[in-house]
Amino acid sequence: MKPKITFFIDFDNTLIDNDKVKKQIAKIISKKYGRNFTNRFLEINKKLRDEKGYVDFPATIAQIAREENKRSFSTNNPKVTHELHDLFHNFKFNNCLFDKVEEVIRHLATFGAVIIITEGDRHYQEIKIRNTGIWNLVVGKVEIPLKDKIAHFPKFLKKYPSDIYYFIEDKPEVLRKIGDLYGGKIKTIHVCQGHYSPICQMGIFDLTVKLIKDLLGISFPLKPESS
Repeated sequence: MKPKITFFIDFDNTLIDNDKVKKQIAKIISKKYGRNFTNRFLEINKKLRDEKGYVDFPATIAQIAREENKRSFSTNNPKVTHELHDLFHNFKFNNCLFDKVEEVIRHLATFGAVIIITEGDRHYQEIKIRNTGIWNLVVGKVEIPLKDKIAHFPKFLKKYPSDIYYFIEDKPEVLRKIGDLYGGKIKTIHVCQGHYSPICQMGIFDLTVKLIKDLLGISFPLKPESS
């Protein structure tokens, strides 16, 4: 009898290139509002991310809209707020997916259940995942805790009972914490791409691949020598 397998896949920087998202959004904002506005938008976004531990675009939009209203001596002009919200709702996030992401998800689904895990503002994250088409691809099996997704793994394990779990992630420190907490119960797969690619090291996790598309050549469950 084949073991029941579940794949937990991180979304940001594992399936989607967040640096590309940031650059393209900044380009659109700069074209409409100018460089100074864009720099301030990115500054506010970074400050709020550092304070909260997650990206909060609605709060970023609210703050810069307040600043714009103050600068233009307006107390209630919703134009900037509406325009920026429309930008995020209509942004083509699917153009920022890493190569062959959809094929990888379909490939993994032939071996077990695929669950997308991300963290941050639920409204924004859901828009992003839905707009990429990934939400429908995994039939809505998406978990979006506000922050600290590691702390939510007991709930995930209970919700998706399996014989074997794999966690696919780009951040090595997150994978190490999962390994420390769950040992062999959750197998760790490191995808060395994007922001954390310079610190890629082979042999530390159960499997290490350079790109997410490299998983297309892997069969599951993993054999001991796969790493």
